[in-house]
Amino acid sequence: MAEDESASETVNEEDFPIVEDKEIDNKFSSKEFSPPLGRYKLSIFERVAIGFLLSFFVIMVVGSTVLPDLFWSDFLKPLVWDPITKDATVGDSGYTPQNTALFIIVLFSFVVVISTIFRIKWLPISERTLVTYIPWVIWASVIRVLEDSQFFSGDLGVAFISPIIHFHIAAWVILAIYIGVLARRHHSTIGENFGDEDPEGHLIRSASLFFLFLMFAGLLLPSINSHEGIGTFGVVLGLLASLVAVFSVVQATEGWHAIERSVMAMGMGALAMWLGLWLQFMMTPWHEANDSAALWPILVVIGIPSYVCWVLFKFGINEKMELEEAGMEPGVLPEDVSIEQHEEGNWEGRALMERLAPRALMATPWALAIAFGQLADGLATWIGIDVFGYSEKHPLSDFVIQQGAAITGGGGAWLFFCVKALLLALLLWVFSAVRIEHRQKALRLLIVLAILVVGLAPGLRDLGRLILGV
Repeated sequence: MAEDESASETVNEEDFPIVEDKEIDNKFSSKEFSPPLGRYKLSIFERVAIGFLLSFFVIMVVGSTVLPDLFWSDFLKPLVWDPITKDATVGDSGYTPQNTALFIIVLFSFVVVISTIFRIKWLPISERTLVTYIPWVIWASVIRVLEDSQFFSGDLGVAFISPIIHFHIAAWVILAIYIGVLARRHHSTIGENFGDEDPEGHLIRSASLFFLFLMFAGLLLPSINSHEGIGTFGVVLGLLASLVAVFSVVQATEGWHAIERSVMAMGMGALAMWLGLWLQFMMTPWHEANDSAALWPILVVIGIPSYVCWVLFKFGINEKMELEEAGMEPGVLPEDVSIEQHEEGNWEGRALMERLAPRALMATPWALAIAFGQLADGLATWIGIDVFGYSEKHPLSDFVIQQGAAITGGGGAWLFFCVKALLLALLLWVFSAVRIEHRQKALRLLIVLAILVVGLAPGLRDLGRLILGV
């Protein structure tokens, strides 16, 4: 009887196997995860963005043709076109909440769509790539200051008003990219025909100078001729600086991707050429400048952000170098690792990435560019409004400034700078915490460029107006 009871109490090990902790870890690490999407596959956000842009432009074009009173006279013209023409002829027209919301939605959609094209076409996407596009962002600011100074003749100024200026500059960037594509595709033929040790550089240099000449002849020369007695020293110096910039960039970037070289060369050439007109305005202004023109804001608007960027760089450079020595890019997962696998599973190098990436990302051009742009915009707005008496044209920014004025009873742009500083802290925190799949590198590039367009570019424009007094 006791023997039967003992037998009945015996545990069947097959029914209740003993599982070691190590076996649990192995099972977890071997869990199957969805692989990252392929290069040619579109995510849901990409499909929505493409569908929105196509639908929006088709509806607007067809609607303005078939029902012009509804789509053009009652919608596009008062919302978009009238502020552009007023800005080009009378002066700053300001934004409304409606067109601001429309511009933000369209900008974000373009960011997603263009990043998709970058990925599918295998365009270069790296920290160095971001640097090559920054001259174009600065060039946009230089152009806007010239437009503010009433430099452009006739209806030409309309091409340099937001949002048209973004499409205008994008066309030049696309041209620079195409030059790089041709140079990369035909470098062997060029080398055979010209015996050049750097055939890619030869084509990039020649094409960049040719199109910069067309830019000068088509966009600058008519406006220069429309202003009598303004002098030519700054103009000529700008042309010479443009020539030197193209040759120097092409020589210094040998070994870079051809597209990066062409984008950098044309961008620096255009920037140098148009900065010459700033110098010419300071020597012989074609428009009466106000008495508040000053150079000291440069020390604040450029100096403080530069110091903050240096601190951020020192904060994360050691971790960045350690990650790169391990063959990893800060914040970017390997090509075969998805976000799902990173968050729920394990992969070789995950622990190292999580330990080093938060600090390492602070030393990347992505974070440094965002930091510089946001701080420069905040400081330039603060000085321009509270010290020099300028006004704010963006409704949300103006609301913040009005709240600051209500607190102190005087200037209120100090609060705008505080909001910008808090926004920067939030952006850097998100940037340090987020991990992206390898296929999303292009999206990160375009997002950072978009942040520079709405941050760095307005800040430098404000600084330029303070320097020239326009």
